[in-house]
Order: sequence, then structure tokens, then C-alpha cells
Amino acid sequence: MSACIACAPGRYSMLPASTICTPCASGTFQSSSQATTCSLCNNGTYATATGLAISSSCLGCPAGTYGTGSGLIAVSMCSSCLWGTYATAIGLNSSAGCLLCGAGTYNSGVGMNSNLSCLNCTTGTFQPASGSMNCMLCPRNSFLNSTGAKNLAQCIQCPLFSETTATGASLLTSCLCSAGYYGTAG
Repeated sequence: MSACIACAPGRYSMLPASTICTPCASGTFQSSSQATTCSLCNNGTYATATGLAISSSCLGCPAGTYGTGSGLIAVSMCSSCLWGTYATAIGLNSSAGCLLCGAGTYNSGVGMNSNLSCLNCTTGTFQPASGSMNCMLCPRNSFLNSTGAKNLAQCIQCPLFSETTATGASLLTSCLCSAGYYGTAG
């Protein structure tokens, strides 16, 4: 053997008498020369390329996702924030970084990356809880003509001797005179 040459950053050699240095695998990096192993990319990051020489080459899981394991080798290994949540940050390492949509809103998608994905409850519905995937319907004999309602008390009772035929009414005109009563529209 003529001369021993140190493995360059991004490469390693585990065994004595090696004739080559192996590139670090996807999901790993090595910033030092003369390495015998490679380090895993941190939680919340991934790397598809091989032979990475610096940890910043590991890419952060995109907004709307998080990575709980180290050494992820593809963006598809990042987990999506669940319904009722969203995340604007890149490189989250747990679901705790997914933010809840507020009361009066909902989000039925996964992997959302903006609070704009939290939609106001529509007319005739309300949602008291944060982090919801849908809104609840106002009960029969009530209506709600505004959006973003946060509680049942915002549903308005129909006038005396009138009723609705279904839940989730959004207009006063949905309140019809009960049997035995009559009235004019308006």
C-alpha cells in the first residue's frame, strides 16, 4: 500500500484495510474527515441524497408536516398534521408543533400549512372546540345567519309558535308556523 488517505467529509470507512470510502447513505451526513460512521439527520429533517457533508444539507419537513424519527430518507416519511390543525413552520420534530384551528372554525384536511385552511363555520352551524374537523348543526327550531359561531347559544330560537323542519337552518324564513297557526312571510 502506497499511502493512506483520509476519507473526505460525506464519506466513511468502517473497516481497516479499506480501499475505498463509502458515501454516507440517504438520511445521514458526516461533516468530519477520517470518519468511521455517518450521523443521522435530526428529527424533523430528511435527506434523499447520499454523500452529504454537512447537517444543514438535511432538509426540513415542509410546513404542514413533522418528522419524529431521525435519518428520514424521503419527504414522504414526514407525517402530516391532522385535521383541525395546521403548521407554518418547516422542520417540526413532533405533532406538538401543529397548531389548532380556533373555536368557530374547522379544517377537514391533513397537512395544512396555513391558518387560512381553518374555515369559519358556515351559517346554521357552530363549533365550541378548537382543533375540529367539522361544525355542529344548530338544533331544530332555531337558525343562525352568521358565520364563525363558537357556541350553541348563538343559534337563535324561532319565534313563538313556529318551527324548522330540519337542523342547521340559516334563515329566519326557515321558521315556519306550527300546526294550528298561520302567518305571512316576512
